[in-house]
Amino acid sequence: MAKFMTLADVYGDDYPEENERIWNFVGQMDFNETEFAVVKINPVEFASKPNDNNETVLQIYYDCATDEQKELIEYYQKTSKEQLKRKLVVVDDVIIDGWHRLVAFALAKITQADAVNLGLPK
Repeated sequence: MAKFMTLADVYGDDYPEENERIWNFVGQMDFNETEFAVVKINPVEFASKPNDNNETVLQIYYDCATDEQKELIEYYQKTSKEQLKRKLVVVDDVIIDGWHRLVAFALAKITQADAVNLGLPK
């Protein structure tokens, strides 16, 4: 049986800022009321898949991550896996929110995580 969640349930008290990418895909009503499918993704594969510029998430991390971003990823690696799993948001095969969490999963070789797919509303 498929599992569905609202983004309000996913984010809880950690509400996205106005400039976050997620607002390009949903409005306030969808954020609070629309339930989206929770899907399984493989972070290692996801982070190793080339984008339109033929770069992978891991290549971008190694080549471009700032010290602040690296510290955030290290924090996520030390955080419980359950907490990490809560905030991966995708539209089909594009990461919308949770990029740093995805990198933390991939570096830890975690091959299964839950993600909310905005392309699959209930």
